[in-house]
Amino acid sequence: MVGDDDVAGSGYRGATHTVRCESDDGRPHRCDTAARGARLQKQISNSRCIQGETWGWDPGGVWVTAGCRGDFAVW
Repeated sequence: MVGDDDVAGSGYRGATHTVRCESDDGRPHRCDTAARGARLQKQISNSRCIQGETWGWDPGGVWVTAGCRGDFAVW
C-alpha cells in the first residue's frame, strides 16, 4: 500500500508503503526495501515488537528478531 501520509511522530510527510516483516521461530529476518524511516503500524505477533530491541530499520530495510512480526510503514 502506498499513500501520502503524515507519518505520526516522524516529522515526515510524503509517500509511504507498508512492509510485512516476520521473525519466524524467533530468528532474525531482514525485509529489504529502501527506507528513510519506519514505524510499526500493526503488530501481528504475540511476541512484543520493541523498536531498537526486536525491530529496527536502516537505509536497506526493516529487520525483526525474537518473534516480532508486524506491518511497518516505510518512507
